[in-house]
Amino acid sequence: MYPIAALICTAAAVVMGIWMQRDVVEINLVGASNNPCVVCVQNGQVVVLFRGGESNLSAVERYLAGRSRQEPALLVDLRARPTALDFTAAEVVTMQARPGFDTRTVLDGLTLDLYHNKSASLAVLGIGDRHIAVGAGSIQLAEPIHVDVLCAPGALSDAVQADTILTAVRHPKWLDEIESCELRYGDEAPGLTLRPGRSMIWEEAQTIAIQ
Repeated sequence: MYPIAALICTAAAVVMGIWMQRDVVEINLVGASNNPCVVCVQNGQVVVLFRGGESNLSAVERYLAGRSRQEPALLVDLRARPTALDFTAAEVVTMQARPGFDTRTVLDGLTLDLYHNKSASLAVLGIGDRHIAVGAGSIQLAEPIHVDVLCAPGALSDAVQADTILTAVRHPKWLDEIESCELRYGDEAPGLTLRPGRSMIWEEAQTIAIQ
């Protein structure tokens, strides 16, 4: 009886583990510390928010190796001067070719709002009641957007108000401009794990005291 009971318990634990990971979203900064891509993984599917650089694409490919057997479902090219990419994705969205605002559903029920004007772009990922922003350039909007997390901006913009900024640079050039938000830093693929409607857990991202 004991071996059978142990087998049942093991199977139950595996099923429970799979269920607990269902719909969990992993978000990480990948690539160059001063201009990383942002990789979102949910249920084995991937969205890449691309800021530029061949080394960044190579870093993303290495990061995804073993995490997903599928090509990314979507790559959003945030660059001001996009060129052809040597990267395989089911769909590539080039922000310079998009209207000022667009929204879509990505992965398994997440929302992705895309803003663009002139040479600046902003992507805002909605995960339940959490919002994660990734920008390229200092975008200008009619009304500011409030988000939970802003991922590693090259420059701060009044158009985005964040509770927390996640960065891979310990002393970003815009550090003196921060007033009322938290700063999280990690030097190797820092990020966060979100369970829609539940917790948000920081991964390899420590709080940096703002003087």
